[in-house]
Amino acid sequence: MKNKIKLFFVSVGGFLVSVAPLVLALTLRFDQYVQSTAAGWRLGTGGMIVAVLILLKVLGRLKLPSHVTTVAVVMLLSWLLAPLLSDLTYLCAMYLLGDCLDLLLFRRTARRLREAIAAERQADATAGRVEELLKNYMGKGGTE
Repeated sequence: MKNKIKLFFVSVGGFLVSVAPLVLALTLRFDQYVQSTAAGWRLGTGGMIVAVLILLKVLGRLKLPSHVTTVAVVMLLSWLLAPLLSDLTYLCAMYLLGDCLDLLLFRRTARRLREAIAAERQADATAGRVEELLKNYMGKGGTE
């Protein structure tokens, strides 16, 4: 049970670290988004980019090794948001930074904790089966 709690916190930490650069980028550029007459549109579009990237991260569809998904998302967003290409580049760079930090700081630990949880489950199942066999054997008087 202790490993499950650790895994939860490692997973949450990894998610927060991977999303933090996107939120930071949006916060740092907030004044640029609301500066012009098209401020609402720019802010909404920048927020949509962040929301889409965070949603894909939550759904597990946008991971560092998934190059096809990454390229498809970047192509779709750049096509839809050609006027905001510099913002898109900036936000994708922030996403990449967050995902790399998550990869370096949390994913290995999370994988090890998942393996430990699986090993604990297997050990509990094996111990339960051995205990059941011993009870059956002792219940028969030890003779076969």
